Amino acid sequence: MRLVLQDSNRRCWGSPNSIGTAWRAAPDAVREFLLATPFGLFMSIIPEHVQRSQRLIAALAERWFDTTHTFHWSWGEMTMTPLDVFVLTGIPAGGRPIEVSPMIRITEAGVEAALGWCPGGVGIPHGTLIERLRTGSHHTVHGGVQLSRQAVRQFARAMILLLIQECFVARGGDEVGLFWLVLLQDFSAIHTWDWSGLILSVLYESMDSFSRLVSTCHRGLSMLWEVR
Repeated sequence: MRLVLQDSNRRCWGSPNSIGTAWRAAPDAVREFLLATPFGLFMSIIPEHVQRSQRLIAALAERWFDTTHTFHWSWGEMTMTPLDVFVLTGIPAGGRPIEVSPMIRITEAGVEAALGWCPGGVGIPHGTLIERLRTGSHHTVHGGVQLSRQAVRQFARAMILLLIQECFVARGGDEVGLFWLVLLQDFSAIHTWDWSGLILSVLYESMDSFSRLVSTCHRGLSMLWEVR
C-alpha cells in the first residue's frame, strides 16, 4: 500500500510542547514532586519546541503490518517494545494493565478534592487546562507563597492529566477526560500501573488505522517513532 505523503490532511497528534511549557511554569515544589513519579523525568527533558516530521510517520506507515505490529524492511522486521518506551521516556514498563473508560463518572466533590477546582461536566476543555497551567492560575500562586501538600498534589494531577491527553492518547483538541483521575488518586500506587503499556498500545492501534487509511491522524506519542 502506498500512502500519499503530500496529503495535507494527514497529521500527527501527540506533541508535548504544552507539557514542556507547563513544566517550566510550574512551581518548584510541583516539579520536585513530579520527579518522584513515573512522569517527572519525561516532563523535565521536553525541549522548548518539538518539531514533528509527518512525512516520516507516513513513510513508516507504508512499512507497517497491522497483523504483527511490526515494520517490514528488506532485512527483516522491527517494532517498538515496552523496553524501548522506557529507555526513550524514562516511564517504567510493566505493572497492572490500565483499563479505564470514559463511562466512568467522578462526583464533583471527588474532582474538587483531586484538582482543587471543578470544571463541571465529564471533562476539562483542553485549552482551559493548558492556560491554567501555563499561567499558574491552577492554584493562585504568587512569588514566595508556600504551596500546601494538598495543593502540590492537585497541581501535579492536573499536569499529569494534560500529559495523558496530549501525549499518551493524543486526541487533538478534545476535552481532557476526568475519568483518568481514578488512576491518580493515590500517588503511592501510581507507579504500579503499566503506563508504558498504555503508550505503546495507543501507538500500535494508531499506526494500524493510519497505515490502513482508516484515519488521517496519527495519535499517541508518535514522536517516539522518529527517534527509534
